[in-house]
Amino acid sequence: MKKFIIGIDFSKETVDASIVQKEQPETLIAYKKFRNNLKGVDGLIAWAKSKVAQDGEIIFCGENTGTYSTLFSDELTGRGFIIWIEHSMNIVRGMGDVRGKDDKTDSLRIASYAARFYDKMKPYVRPKDETRVLKTLLAKRDRLKSFLKAEITNTKENPLMLQDSNIASSINEFFKRLEESLRKELKELERMILDVVMSSSEYAKNFNILTSMKGIGLINAVALIVYTDNFTKFNFNHRKIATYWGVVPFKNESGTSVRRGTHVSPKCNSWLKALLTEATLCAIRYNSRIKAYHDRLMARGKAIGIVLNNCKNKMLKILVAMVRDSKIYSDMDVSKDPHTTTTTSSIVVC
Repeated sequence: MKKFIIGIDFSKETVDASIVQKEQPETLIAYKKFRNNLKGVDGLIAWAKSKVAQDGEIIFCGENTGTYSTLFSDELTGRGFIIWIEHSMNIVRGMGDVRGKDDKTDSLRIASYAARFYDKMKPYVRPKDETRVLKTLLAKRDRLKSFLKAEITNTKENPLMLQDSNIASSINEFFKRLEESLRKELKELERMILDVVMSSSEYAKNFNILTSMKGIGLINAVALIVYTDNFTKFNFNHRKIATYWGVVPFKNESGTSVRRGTHVSPKCNSWLKALLTEATLCAIRYNSRIKAYHDRLMARGKAIGIVLNNCKNKMLKILVAMVRDSKIYSDMDVSKDPHTTTTTSSIVVC
């Protein structure tokens, strides 16, 4: 059976589609533009079937553009088609050195990429409704928290200086009420997040396991659940999760001249990394095991940045093992972890 790849370039209002055959990835068979709505999905499917031989298999591929690619991804999957949603950086790297850019060209390049790297295809799986809701609520909470922080800082650093004290007092009271209102909304968002988590037996189970470890609170636990697809996305591989969170160090050496040392990569989810940093700092203060580990590394003369990063790695390693084995923190025997004392010239691998 012949395989036909349809590359899709998503935008807010339209999508551009190009068809190539797997064995001839550079040869354009057909191209067309559609609206990014349900009628557009219907039109794309009808057009694709009309352009592909009856014995041909259709596979779609597009960049992960968040909300712009969600409708087509959900609908095509729901109607029995395979769609591969790839990270834009992987597609750019797979294209090599290219010149020029427009929507039609981009859709062809995406199709060509999918044809050449067909063996790496990962079919799109529609996330659970709870996952989408939680991601939305987490994003809203983060923006609200940033806004509240900005308001508090602005009020402190720019006090209202007026000759009429009554007006100044009235306005300052308004600012206080505004801050209090924002704090209440923040608490309400957190309550909604907890309600959604506890409404799912699978999520609730792992949430209770994660939060049994001192240092891991509501937001870090929910982020771990959501961004690992409840720990199914990375198959309980601690190192892959730590890499996504941006706390795994990598060497940067080449030949005899490039010696840039071992550092974590900036290519990560910086928001998740910041959350984990907060949890780790809390655990160093209140979690006896993490504090003892932190103190041992400091006693060896390790730099504070390396010590903090190793503590993050250790926490993730323990958390993944807790969920994998369905054990709360007090039941985990981390003292027998053989990786705890493994060292290199610059880091402690744990």
